[in-house]
Amino acid sequence: MRRLLARSGLLTCLLSAIPALATDYYVAADGNDAHPGTLSAPFATIQHAADLAAAGDTVHIRGGS
Repeated sequence: MRRLLARSGLLTCLLSAIPALATDYYVAADGNDAHPGTLSAPFATIQHAADLAAAGDTVHIRGGS
C-alpha cells in the first residue's frame, strides 16, 4: 500500500509539471517570423506559430489584419 501511495504521489507531481512546460506564442500584424513569438516580439504569421506549437501550447492572435 505504501508503495502504491508513493508511486501515486510521484505520478501526481509529474503530471502537475506538464502545464509548466507549455509555451505561449503571439502573432501580430506588425510581427516578424524571425522574432521569438513573445508578447513584445510576436510572429507575423499564424502558420509559423502553428509550425512551432506543440500539444499544450497556446497561440494568441492579436488584433490587426
